[in-house]
Amino acid sequence: MNKYFAILATLVATSKTVLAGCFSEALGYPCCSSGVAVIYTDNDGPWGVENNDWCGISNTSSATSCFSVALGYNCCQQTTEVVYVDNDGSWGIENGDWCGIGNSNNDKHEDENKNNATSENYPPTGNGKRRMERLNRGVVAMLTNDGIFISWRLLGTEDQATTTFNLYRDGTKLNNGAYALTNWTDKTIKSVTKDITYTVKAVVNGVEQNGEKGNSWTIKANTPKRQYIPIPLKEAKDSKGASYRVEHVYAGDLDGDGNYDFVVKRMSDNREPILLEAYKLDGTFLWRMNLGPNIETYTSSLTSPVLVYDFDGDGKAEVMVKTSEGTVFGDGTKIGDVNRDGKTDYCERNRTQYQVLTGPEFISMVDGMTGKEIDRVDFLERGNTNDWGDNYGNRMNFIFVTVAYLDGKEPSMVLTRGAGDLKNKRAITAYALKFQNRKFTVQWTFRILDYKNRIPAGHGMVEFHSIRALDLDGDGFDEIHLGGFAIDHDGKLLYSTELGHGDRFIIADIDPNRRGLEYFAVQQNRDDLLGTALLDAATGQTIWKQYLPSKADVGRGDAASILDTYGMQCWSSSFPGYYDAQRKQLTNSNSFPSLSIWWDGDLKREFLDGIGKEGYNPAINKWNVSKGSNDRLFTIYNDGGNYSVISPYSGRVPLYGDLIGDWREEIVLETANHQELRIYTTTIGTEYTIYTLMHNPAYRNCVNVKGYLQSTEVDYYLGYGADVKKIPKPDIYVK
Repeated sequence: MNKYFAILATLVATSKTVLAGCFSEALGYPCCSSGVAVIYTDNDGPWGVENNDWCGISNTSSATSCFSVALGYNCCQQTTEVVYVDNDGSWGIENGDWCGIGNSNNDKHEDENKNNATSENYPPTGNGKRRMERLNRGVVAMLTNDGIFISWRLLGTEDQATTTFNLYRDGTKLNNGAYALTNWTDKTIKSVTKDITYTVKAVVNGVEQNGEKGNSWTIKANTPKRQYIPIPLKEAKDSKGASYRVEHVYAGDLDGDGNYDFVVKRMSDNREPILLEAYKLDGTFLWRMNLGPNIETYTSSLTSPVLVYDFDGDGKAEVMVKTSEGTVFGDGTKIGDVNRDGKTDYCERNRTQYQVLTGPEFISMVDGMTGKEIDRVDFLERGNTNDWGDNYGNRMNFIFVTVAYLDGKEPSMVLTRGAGDLKNKRAITAYALKFQNRKFTVQWTFRILDYKNRIPAGHGMVEFHSIRALDLDGDGFDEIHLGGFAIDHDGKLLYSTELGHGDRFIIADIDPNRRGLEYFAVQQNRDDLLGTALLDAATGQTIWKQYLPSKADVGRGDAASILDTYGMQCWSSSFPGYYDAQRKQLTNSNSFPSLSIWWDGDLKREFLDGIGKEGYNPAINKWNVSKGSNDRLFTIYNDGGNYSVISPYSGRVPLYGDLIGDWREEIVLETANHQELRIYTTTIGTEYTIYTLMHNPAYRNCVNVKGYLQSTEVDYYLGYGADVKKIPKPDIYVK
């Protein structure tokens, strides 16, 4: 810890100032006036919002009876797990910073840490609040020009400060001494003439762990140089002989082995029924569902929702899917004439756009291994088509779904219907579902029309064609954000905003120097010419705005760490340049806002772009700061032949996220002949060891979200200048 103590005198003086008065003043924030409500609490104390800024409500209650106060660090405020022990004492991490546990050198905690590092019970299950997936080590190995590149996970239940690794090739140890990184290039192997198995074993406080499952990867003999995992797709053709294409892919551990498996949505360009299929990571085909004639195929990114997650805690992911009469499940069971009206086909095939405007609608929970239906519940009612804002079924079929930890502990599902807009009396409804003991229960319902006389003038409550679930206000519960407004964890309105409709919004720690999260949003055809805005994610208060010279649709926007400057940049398709969190223009040009991805070895993000007029050709680009333009890192669409790999869903990839290996993100694509799914993974080394992103709840929630695709995000700052050793350990546990 000695390297962190250079600012000892300053921190001790600050600690005295905090204890003497309102704690927030020493942190650069005013004290709240009497009566301001608490909306966020951390180790410094309780916070409120006044005059559109954070303010402190009372003096900190931080304890001073531990050794770390004299060293300039807070005492841990809760039962924090020991992650580091030195001569000063035992250390934990809270809110991204070190904190002390107990007085002086706490031998008890040190002994406990050593006792936990046994070879019989690893990896640890964690002692946090949220139950998440029990992932395995996620080892992956790829043959490259430089040798074999291997990477693996640091799990969210492990301690970054005390965990290192040993790497073995066919039983022979490759590293000398403790190895703290989560990637390695074996430069001694240039070709694979026989099977080679790489095994990773965690080392905790100097003790190697044995008995860990899923910690090996075997490269088969004669495997070519490539950086993807192939999964053969089962042949699927429609009645006209055309091949089905992949629209969406969803990740979940279907068989409970700790690897992510994949649920694949496949579409017919002739508008025949949607197929839903399941594949294991090793390519094993599990089952196929036919969603039937009554699941809308027009803009299916909005109309045929799917979620894949372990909802009931049995260690295996279930599949939530919208169904209707005529749906055939993976075991061959078919939903019949439930409402007994003598028909099971409500599709009006003479209509050119939306063809399903009537008929029963359900949400089904499906067994991830068999495709068998477990339970079923009615979906949100259609009611009168005109109530949603048009008479042809468009806004009525805007459906968005997400996993959310509404109670802060167990996963729920939140589903919405409609586009919203109180100014024009356009409806939007939502409900939350829980799946426990093999049954659905409804937790709450929400209707924006209930708030038509209860929000400030000028607030419209509109959606942005997507949905996000994360803890916006620091209360430990997930809230639901739809772009123009947010729903609290209890199903009540958290806040509305002055925003109108836009097609993108990004919630993240855009300004790491500012407390809490922010969100960047674009706007569409505003009369007041508002183009983009940055808002406080906890309160919905506007931080800054950008106005257009004339009325226009700012079609795209994003926020990510792109430049060599601390903090994230914001940019859009209508304003030239990258802007920092204070709205300062940093460059004169920018890349088109596509999807941001962590791909290479640094902490900045790259661009997952779609090349060409239709954007069907995937490639990875990186902003060159000195040139002021993009460099091409990987032309994926030509990998294995010209235009051989595609991204058919409006130029957006079916799925991307931290699916295997270290914390960098994978990309799931389809070959142009529709015969193979490919999971592309990076083969670039990195010096940063970071918890698997999938054990960050905010990130995990957003990976499988569809609608208008937006960049994945964690709920802490991960970008240029970040101190990765201060990334907080996920507050999770696994079964």
